[in-house]
Amino acid sequence: MRDVIEIEQGYLPGRFTERLRRERHADGTIRLIRTLKTGRVSSAPRSETDVSPAVFDAVWPMTAGRRIRKRRTSVSFGTGQLEIDVFLDRTLVLAELEVERVDDVVDLPHWILDVLVAEVTDDPSYSNARLAQPEIV
Repeated sequence: MRDVIEIEQGYLPGRFTERLRRERHADGTIRLIRTLKTGRVSSAPRSETDVSPAVFDAVWPMTAGRRIRKRRTSVSFGTGQLEIDVFLDRTLVLAELEVERVDDVVDLPHWILDVLVAEVTDDPSYSNARLAQPEIV
């Protein structure tokens, strides 16, 4: 199965990682989501809530300068799900595989191994929140 979603994601200033996200699905549906993460690691507790267009439009301007745009393709393989993000606002492609446990053995499909450049799981500079920060000159 393959699903493609256009994503605009903006981060709010503050102590916790809080983001707004607009998802445009291939079937035309749009989902507006507010996410709050209470930790810095990807496994940190998070809360996701759908928000109304009025709330999204009121809060979205507060994310100015802290946004990313990407096209996500989800691909099933074996028992896994691979999410491939092609960033639309920079030259970057990331692939993410969700696993049950960090020590799970993963057999990636050959087509991803052919183009894989680096393993960035533990590199915080590739987190969406970091990618959304303004460039430091």
